[in-house]
Amino acid sequence: MKIIKKCSSYANEESFKILSGSTILKSSPSFTNNEQRTLEYCLTASTNSQYTLRLIDSYGDSWSSGAWVAAYGLYGNAVFKNFLTDATGGVHPLPLL
Repeated sequence: MKIIKKCSSYANEESFKILSGSTILKSSPSFTNNEQRTLEYCLTASTNSQYTLRLIDSYGDSWSSGAWVAAYGLYGNAVFKNFLTDATGGVHPLPLL
């Protein structure tokens, strides 16, 4: 799968985790301000290719305006694109079928 993460300011507070059930499969690296980074991962197979994407803001004031994350499946199909508006984090289903 491919993840694209766009950051604006306070990027060091922004992160994400990919989970299968309660098991963390991948944790994002540290990000820098005004960056757009593409990350590619091979994930351990899960039941029905269902995962969870947890968006995190370590400071607790949501991601900065203009920051977002997008996830793409094996064939380049967009399966998720969103931004974090909750203060500390959000949990979203991530189907990779």
